[in-house]
Amino acid sequence: NILGVEGSVIEIRVNASDIDGDTLQIETNNDNFILNGSVLSWHTQVGDVGDYVLRITVNDGETEVYTDVNIGIFKKVVINEFVSDPSSGKEWVEIYNPGTQVFDLSRCVLTDGSNHELLLESNLQGKKFVVFEYSSSTLNNDGDLIALYCYGQLTDKVVYGDWNDANKGIENNAPAPGKGKSDGRDPDGKDTDNDKVDFREFEIPTKGMSSNADLIA
Repeated sequence: NILGVEGSVIEIRVNASDIDGDTLQIETNNDNFILNGSVLSWHTQVGDVGDYVLRITVNDGETEVYTDVNIGIFKKVVINEFVSDPSSGKEWVEIYNPGTQVFDLSRCVLTDGSNHELLLESNLQGKKFVVFEYSSSTLNNDGDLIALYCYGQLTDKVVYGDWNDANKGIENNAPAPGKGKSDGRDPDGKDTDNDKVDFREFEIPTKGMSSNADLIA
């Protein structure tokens, strides 16, 4: 089985040979896959969530063989909220699953702008939140990036404050949250690919809860 997240690239290498040296034809039942040499690739898009059975057929003009590959595409999970300068306790990042299927985070990792890694462990239910804490000070207060990689591919990223990611400038960054405050998507899961639009500062962090939760300071 092959698992991926919407927006990621699914690649399958076809290992086939012919003892007579005949040219082999490789075909599939899914037009989304592009064949380049012996590699089939599909750049999935948002909305491609679902279970697929890919039939790969190889023939030499006389004989035909096939194999079926099960592919599962999950709705992407997102970095929903974070605290980079806590007034007490530890820095943390909240992940939200906007989908309806359980998402296995054990194949995911969080990284920051200095390539520190935080390995994740959890089965995140649909429409739920989970929080991961850093064991030591990791995130820069004035600006940094937080990236979520799942199944070896970039799934989500937020850039905040004065961090200039890949020299793209800082005008579309989320604000750098003040001490004891958080940045969060409002509403939960909002994802326009513009962090300035998607994130706002929360005076009272909603750790592990919806951004619209009613809290009392």
